[in-house]
Amino acid sequence: MRWAVLLGLEAQNDTVTSKLVEILKAQARLKPDRSKALELLTPPDVSSRKGLVELKTIAVRRGLWFKVLNALERAVVDLTIKVVERVRSSTLKDVLRSIASKVVEALRARSFKERAMTIGRVLVERIARIAERLGNKRAREWAEDPSFVMYLGVSWLNTPPMFRHAL
Repeated sequence: MRWAVLLGLEAQNDTVTSKLVEILKAQARLKPDRSKALELLTPPDVSSRKGLVELKTIAVRRGLWFKVLNALERAVVDLTIKVVERVRSSTLKDVLRSIASKVVEALRARSFKERAMTIGRVLVERIARIAERLGNKRAREWAEDPSFVMYLGVSWLNTPPMFRHAL
């Protein structure tokens, strides 16, 4: 009833209210799920077929399957998915873990936040050194502030390449 009043609709019956509830629920379903994005940065369980299929799906969708993994590594994952339901061999598990860590590291390297933090750390160290030389005694604390590091990294990444200074 409140939504109808806020939108200027006269809600004489429950049909208008129910329609608004349906619309709001549909909009809520369209919002991206942030929890799935965080799960991508942790390696999936490689001891099961389900985990390997998830790893392969993520790698293919992100364009990492052919860029990061060589033909032998791709073949190991593909054959394990086709042949084995649950991996019991410790040697095969170690190989699959190393493959999964390669994919996860490539995912981390491609994430905007990770790149911004890496670049921001370099920039904040440089700025803090200059400020210390100029006499600012608290400049070392700047390097420990993650929001300042993120700010500098995002600023550098959003600067057109033509105007960026070298790192």
